[in-house]
Amino acid sequence: MMDYPNFCMNRIYFPKKENLVIQNVLNPLLKKKPEIVISEFSLGYLSFWALFFLKSLFRYKFVAWTHGFSNKEFINPAFSIKTKILLMCYKKLDGVILYSYFRKQLVSKFLGDDAKLFVAQNTMDTSELIPLYHRFLKIGREKIRSQLQFKERYHLIFIGRLVKGKRIDLLLSVFEKLQSKFDIALHVIGTGPEVEVIKEHCHKLPSLYYHGAIFDSKVTGKYLYASDLFINPGHIGLSIVHAFCFATPVITCPATPQGPFHGPEIEYLKHGKNGLLCDPSVESISTSIKKLLGDEAVHISMSKAAFETAVKDCSLEKMITGFHDAISYVSGNC
Repeated sequence: MMDYPNFCMNRIYFPKKENLVIQNVLNPLLKKKPEIVISEFSLGYLSFWALFFLKSLFRYKFVAWTHGFSNKEFINPAFSIKTKILLMCYKKLDGVILYSYFRKQLVSKFLGDDAKLFVAQNTMDTSELIPLYHRFLKIGREKIRSQLQFKERYHLIFIGRLVKGKRIDLLLSVFEKLQSKFDIALHVIGTGPEVEVIKEHCHKLPSLYYHGAIFDSKVTGKYLYASDLFINPGHIGLSIVHAFCFATPVITCPATPQGPFHGPEIEYLKHGKNGLLCDPSVESISTSIKKLLGDEAVHISMSKAAFETAVKDCSLEKMITGFHDAISYVSGNC
């Protein structure tokens, strides 16, 4: 972990503007007198702007931690006013830490300089999840399935917010088609505006199980470990890391200008190796799942690759390396 002092500050949110937030940044600046400041960066994060304009007064090096562009814009960036403001800021900063290598390439393309660009791939605390996987492995999948009262031969799982962007409609249509060919179940964990759609279909589709929102990592880990595939045809992010920690391959759809608008974690998914990127149609997704479930050797290989990705690429230590690199770079320019 990072051996640097940190300073926690309360946030003030503006009424009816959840994306507008500010903190009292003067207090830590006066107390700590930092040589380097790293801040989250989004246009609505007003603390960033306070730090941006105080930079010359306090004479610190300023590094932004940012997505680079919004999830929608990074597929096909347009020079909107928002984009122009972002690029202007990147040029004036001492360093920029981005969430993925693809986003670094994109920002570098428009910035024309990648020396001050660094990558800290976003992840979860895998040091908690991976030991759980090893514990479940010793117990065995069949015993875990018995504990969870799994009855069907195959099991799909979805974990996440139940919102339209996740394409819950497509998820249910795919499952309905698969049921005509397989003894298969779909487990849904999460809550959100589309929860009633799930509940209604539970009465129509046998083997569709809605488990509500579960925040216990041991319980969600058991469901992931016991499932054959994680499926989310809509926008996806850290769920990829979560699934990979339990050797569960991920099925989703590629990002397009029309959506889904994935988070930077999509970079962990390698099509055909640890998951699949399918065309956003019932036929394409269901056919891909049928082929994968019908080929045990390929499924085992993909499961192993998913877990290897979690171990090798998704640790917090690797993420923090991006911060270390940025700090080392700006320290040399102090």
